[in-house]
Amino acid sequence: MTHENKEKESKVKQTNRESWLNSMAQELKKRVFAKAGLKLDLNTIKISVGYPPKGGASKVGKAIGVCFPKAASDANVNEIFINPCLDKSQVTKVAGVLVHELIHAIDDCRNGHGPVFRRMAIACGLEGKMTATTESAKLKEIINNITKKIGPYPHKKLNYEIGRKKQTTRNLKIECPKCWQTGDPYFVRMSRTMFEKAAPKCGVCGTKMVDDVTTALIDDIKAVSNPYVEMDSDFTLLEQAMIFEAVRMSSDVCTGWMTDMEDENLSWFIGEDMIDRLNWSSEVVGGVMASLEKKGAIYLCEGVGENGTKFQDLWVLKCYSGSSQNVDSLIKQWEKLFPEYCENPYI
Repeated sequence: MTHENKEKESKVKQTNRESWLNSMAQELKKRVFAKAGLKLDLNTIKISVGYPPKGGASKVGKAIGVCFPKAASDANVNEIFINPCLDKSQVTKVAGVLVHELIHAIDDCRNGHGPVFRRMAIACGLEGKMTATTESAKLKEIINNITKKIGPYPHKKLNYEIGRKKQTTRNLKIECPKCWQTGDPYFVRMSRTMFEKAAPKCGVCGTKMVDDVTTALIDDIKAVSNPYVEMDSDFTLLEQAMIFEAVRMSSDVCTGWMTDMEDENLSWFIGEDMIDRLNWSSEVVGGVMASLEKKGAIYLCEGVGENGTKFQDLWVLKCYSGSSQNVDSLIKQWEKLFPEYCENPYI
């Protein structure tokens, strides 16, 4: 290829977002993965724009990228999806998420966000919390140089909330505490008026259903513990319940549970989700969140806040870090005292 043709090729800008993502992946393979000593086979990876299956179409784009194992695809390829909530103004984040998901593809999603993933991520210039990585200064510079070659990300943000019908009344989520513990949750939604008239029985096992599984589990723990052991914690019972629920919500996404969190460290939640999960009022949820923030147990996730209220944004539970010994201690007490409640109910 002549110098003239090379120069012409370098100035070709991608006008299709999938083409852009694949061009970015090709450049990242040469400039990032190869230099990190990592083998990346892009012939076995398909990259698209689309909502991840869990949390992707939320108010804050809770999951901004996902990589599926080859076994999930009839084409026997790793399928990567980049959330359409990211647009051309966030090109560095788009490319950073792509690096993150490509790392998952290298080991066919076998190692989660544990030590193997961490080593590869750091080698590729990612840093921070491994489940919500950010781009190092060096990686940002590389991405910027690639963008100069392939052009800006040709995608405008998809605003999921526009046209979405708002629920004017909030039904309760009624769950079967027994089925929840077996790993095959059964729940229905109904009005508080109907629930207060008569709690329904589970259609699977016949157990009386409850409007607050967390409280039911705490009551159950008290009942089977002889004597009942109070947690050695500065957190109130309501605060403990929210911390416990944040761990439960995390297991929905990362299929990990308590001890697994040390490697996965995935502990995101949204205030509005807590209303549904705990069946508390917004005032109670907001009050408990404010208290936990003051105690340093939760913090607002970096890079969010555009929704106008902290209550609708993404929060992180401080697990397994030097600054969150109280949360760590509380979870370890649960595991030690009640191991039967600390196994992952989702796998």
